[in-house]
Amino acid sequence: MVRGDIDAFVSVFSNNLATLLVGATLLTSFIGPQAVYDHVVPGIAMSLCFGCVYYVIQAQLKSAKTGRLDLCAQPFGINTPGVFAFVASIIAPVYFAKGGDEKAMKLAWHVGIVANFVQGVVEIALSIVGPWLAESIPMVALLGSLASIGIAYLYTGSLADEMYVPLVGLAPFYLMMMAMYAGVQVPKLPSTLVPVLLGTAMAWVSGFSTAEQVSKGTRHLGWHPCRLSFEAFSSLADTMEYIPVILPVALTVSVGSIQCRQLAANAGDEYNLRASMLGDGIATVIAALFGSPYGMTTFIGHSAFKKMGAHIGYLLLCAAGMVLVAFSGFASLLLAVVPAQALNPVLMFVGLAICSDALSITPERHWPAFMVSLVPGVVNWAIVQMQIFGRTMCEHQPTGCVVDPSGREVWTLAGTLRGIFALGQGYLLVSIFLTTMLVFVIDRKFGKACIWAIISALCASCGLIHSGVLFAPWTGPAPPKGVYILANWDMHWTFTLAYSLIAAIFLLCYVLQRMGLIEKALAEPMDRQSAPCSSSFVEASKVDTTPGGCNQAICFISGISARASKPDFESDC
Repeated sequence: MVRGDIDAFVSVFSNNLATLLVGATLLTSFIGPQAVYDHVVPGIAMSLCFGCVYYVIQAQLKSAKTGRLDLCAQPFGINTPGVFAFVASIIAPVYFAKGGDEKAMKLAWHVGIVANFVQGVVEIALSIVGPWLAESIPMVALLGSLASIGIAYLYTGSLADEMYVPLVGLAPFYLMMMAMYAGVQVPKLPSTLVPVLLGTAMAWVSGFSTAEQVSKGTRHLGWHPCRLSFEAFSSLADTMEYIPVILPVALTVSVGSIQCRQLAANAGDEYNLRASMLGDGIATVIAALFGSPYGMTTFIGHSAFKKMGAHIGYLLLCAAGMVLVAFSGFASLLLAVVPAQALNPVLMFVGLAICSDALSITPERHWPAFMVSLVPGVVNWAIVQMQIFGRTMCEHQPTGCVVDPSGREVWTLAGTLRGIFALGQGYLLVSIFLTTMLVFVIDRKFGKACIWAIISALCASCGLIHSGVLFAPWTGPAPPKGVYILANWDMHWTFTLAYSLIAAIFLLCYVLQRMGLIEKALAEPMDRQSAPCSSSFVEASKVDTTPGGCNQAICFISGISARASKPDFESDC
């Protein structure tokens, strides 16, 4: 335990606590508060304990092998983008599709748990081929898919929520931006603390938070230990319908583990990739077995914590703090005192920072591919908002609606709507596929582009992308019972042929390139480890402070400035 571990603990714990409280708020509407505070929150704490200890042991073993005493264990916690992806794409659709009653709540919770379990198993399996994935998929495609969640759900979704209560959220958001990007903050205080306190104060002053809410929050105070349960697996058949959502999310989380390990390597702490992915997968499985639909992962910020001087103690402190909050039911009371809108500025910053990080390591010639990577996630978010709007309209119609606004058939009623729906289904994989192909096209690597076009065609043929439901290619999706236009319903062969045509074009270009009629492929762009300052934008916002142009870093999440960190902070550049 060193002094830097205290600073890193404040940062990692506040990050996880903010995600925990926002995630609990999202789930309460769909599975009920009892399940959230008796099962989900304790289950998260249990898996977080495992993960923290796992990565402490990983760092200790690495230290014993290398003799290094300056290693920083990889930061670990709740997968923030995965929280929004699972709620929006799995839990909420099940809840509304099954009628929105208590039975639907239980089913939605169980489907979320099984989906999370499958995600963990997929991540464990992918740990075997992790290094190959890291080499095969361009970094802009990996980070761009996460950035699509960051800009859509974390930033845009949170900003829309703030606009409902602007007095609570807007000023704290700009306080967060001032601290993180301009270096203007209260000395020796974490940057997250001041905006959250201001937002909380404004919530109480404006009457948005009330004593009645606090009274309700105290109902869950008590002893809530985690409990192992296999009841959810009786809903396995219902979960299979959401495999097209589960697999892309699981793949993206695995990809996120690859990214985070790379960020740690860039900071000088190179851990085994397979071991890191395995730890994330096991922790996610543990979360599911103890009732949580939220996955766990190593996350961004390693460089900032290392700059603080953290070693391994901060993870142990984080595990102990989360157990205390989760098992005591204090999370419910804390959420009543500090509304989610007061915590949204933290998530908004994370969403922007993920995009900034992706852009900062993307070569200029790949910027068009990065912009393409953002679109599917934004479209998926828009689909969710349209469904909410449609359900609201139906609820206020005396005779109800002819079509189900939550059903897939409603999107067939207009060609433009069908295109929006197709782009948003399996959006994480769609983002990776479209971006990867464009990167290889820009670099004139037509052979690799052809391979990814074939992969896209195969995924489209079975509904893994563009359809919203999984099926055998020769059968297609089962026809719905409601009102729909047949010609716009089953388009999986259209997408399959479209990707096959693209593959044929890429193959032709590859042949022409081999014949010398098209220029050779471009060289690989400079990798981040050879850059003058290797810390990513998400880990260290850039503020030019020296005559030589070296960047002072404003530490990610905690906002502890370089001046309050190591004296030789700037010289590290």
